[in-house]
Amino acid sequence: MAHGLFTKLSGSTKAHLLAAKMRSLWDGIGVDYITTDCEAAMIKLGRLLEYGKELDDLGPALEKFGTKHNGCVGHRLDKMHGAVHDHPALKPLLGKLAHISTFLHKSSQANDYVKDTSKVAGGNAWTSIKAMVATRWWSLFDHLASFLENKETFVYLRDAPANSKSHLIPPDVHLLSDMDWFDIECIKDVVGPFKQAQQKLEGSKYITGSMVIPMLEEIRENLRSARMHYSVEQSPLGSAVVDAVIEAFNVRFGDGTEICVLKEGPARQPRGYTQEQVVATCLDARNVPSPPGIPPSQQPQAWALVRSLIVDHVHKERGGKPEVHLEGQSSTDEPDDWLSKAAAAAAAAASEAGTGNQEESAESIADREIKLWRMRAVPLGSGLCPLLEWKSAVKVCPWLGSLARRVLAIPATSAAPERLFSSSGNTMTKKRTRLTCDNLEELVFLHETWPVVREWEANKRVRMDEKAEEAVDLTNE
Repeated sequence: MAHGLFTKLSGSTKAHLLAAKMRSLWDGIGVDYITTDCEAAMIKLGRLLEYGKELDDLGPALEKFGTKHNGCVGHRLDKMHGAVHDHPALKPLLGKLAHISTFLHKSSQANDYVKDTSKVAGGNAWTSIKAMVATRWWSLFDHLASFLENKETFVYLRDAPANSKSHLIPPDVHLLSDMDWFDIECIKDVVGPFKQAQQKLEGSKYITGSMVIPMLEEIRENLRSARMHYSVEQSPLGSAVVDAVIEAFNVRFGDGTEICVLKEGPARQPRGYTQEQVVATCLDARNVPSPPGIPPSQQPQAWALVRSLIVDHVHKERGGKPEVHLEGQSSTDEPDDWLSKAAAAAAAAASEAGTGNQEESAESIADREIKLWRMRAVPLGSGLCPLLEWKSAVKVCPWLGSLARRVLAIPATSAAPERLFSSSGNTMTKKRTRLTCDNLEELVFLHETWPVVREWEANKRVRMDEKAEEAVDLTNE
């Protein structure tokens, strides 16, 4: 059983103090996996989990629970932002954009003049230039996109003859050249996939580790396409930035040739994907029939990893003799077509064995259940929970289901607990300092669960209306 726990670590990052905080996580429950961001304290925490078995005070707990560390993918992507924002060749262009944006925000007269010019320029209606946060992909993308939306206006101001209000744009506000606009378009195309990935990883439902590899490998393909599209002759700046981003991406996530292998990169940061992310990608019903992001040439290696973990799990839990009960599973028990076929295949395999599954080896169990799971051809909807899917699939793949429920419970990012911390801060304000801890916990719980309750009530009303309509139809008949 995988346990989840949200906690906020703050204060000193000394190893012995972090070790004490880690021990508190194991009081009463076992924590299988910890997902943290990439700040200094979290990196040390991950290293303690990796090497803590050598410590007297942490070793017994780590041996008992086998806790592992997974970094927040959102923070790992944010750390790459410097490859664009701090690129020396790009700083002059970003400086121009920042100067124009700051000037228009400060000078109301110049801003009104630019808005009036947009009506004459014949392009899109004027939209405000969005400010840029230096550490977020979405902020840089929106900043560049807002300039491109007003391109016709800026080009008109640059090329139009002087008039009575031209002095409102001083000479030091350098309007952009045609090459600048081409470079902006190039950088926007490079940044766009990162923004889309962060939006999905931090805002979508059921963000599990199974989404990491497909999304990041999609980014890799987009970067390769951008590199082919923007040549050095077309845009020296754009091609240089693309090369820098590809290099930074490869440093953090590997070059894509060994997706199933996790290595150590600079500053002891992980390079690549954890084995839990690989296994989760294979066992997420949203990713069938072929795990996205994992090339066909590397999929045998990924399934071999799944097989090895099942074998280890069987040996650990059952000593190689699992108790699997498939009686009563038939095509009439479940409407799901794959589930009925898998149940029939599993029952046939059990009957051929004669004595049931008691004498079946761990390797045979792993091969059989992986084969049954890979029979599934129809993917689960993107808005549905893969863990709920395994509640029924576990009937025919019990050992695989046990592994799936562990790895699919690991969040890909720390966005969910960060939102909880924000909700707590908005609830416990300086005007409500007399709130008890129990009341604060209940208020935050209600804040998070009430939308789910409302959705459940709406679905219940729909079902009741459907039953009422069916009853009326039967009465009329």
